[in-house]
Parts: sequence; C-alpha cells; structure tokens
Amino acid sequence: MKLLNEKIHFAGQYLSNKSVYGQMLKAKSKKKFRQEHSSEIELYEVAVKYLKAQYPDTPFPTMKALKAEQNRLKIQKEAQTETYHYFRDYQKELRTVCSNVDSILDQSHTRTPEHSKAQDIS
Repeated sequence: MKLLNEKIHFAGQYLSNKSVYGQMLKAKSKKKFRQEHSSEIELYEVAVKYLKAQYPDTPFPTMKALKAEQNRLKIQKEAQTETYHYFRDYQKELRTVCSNVDSILDQSHTRTPEHSKAQDIS
C-alpha cells in the first residue's frame, strides 16, 4: 500500500506539472521560463525520475489504473483484517477453554489422591 501511495503521489505530481513543463519546452526563453517556474519544473522532473525508476520498460500507469489497484488492495486488506480478527477471537476462546479444562483437570487430579486415600482408610 505504501509503495502504491507513493506511485499515486508522484503520478499526480507528474500530471499536475506536465503542462508547465510543456510550456517551458515551447517557450522562446527557456531559461527565463525555468527560473519563473522552477518549483513546478523541479517537481515534474522528480516525478518523472521516480516513475521511470518504477516503470523502466513500460509506459507510466494512468491515475485511474493506480486508483483501481489501490481500491483492490484496500478491499483485500479489509478481508484479511476480518479473517485475522476472526482467528484472533477464536484463539482467545480456545485459550479460555484450555484454561478451563486445565483448571478442571488440576482440581480433579488433586482430588483423586485424596479420594483414593479415603478409600484406603475405609
């Protein structure tokens, strides 16, 4: 999830600053335009570098595809969380049952010698 959230962040950063970068490429005075919009261009270049590192041989995924993957992972996480909670509660119940059984067996075990002594005396 964390990696996917990073990808979504940088894809959004890429898309939001893509037009400014395109304007710089078309500008007559690229140096002046770069100085005026240095922060947007820097964000764009950082996003491109990150996305190229993540997708070296494939085109960048669309925001729609990334959001769909995020939604799929959220659903999967919720299902796994429900399963975890079920088994955690089941384990607690089993521990309680085991504790109760141990308690009963220890009591009957301690009574057995006393009970057999009473029979020996009679």
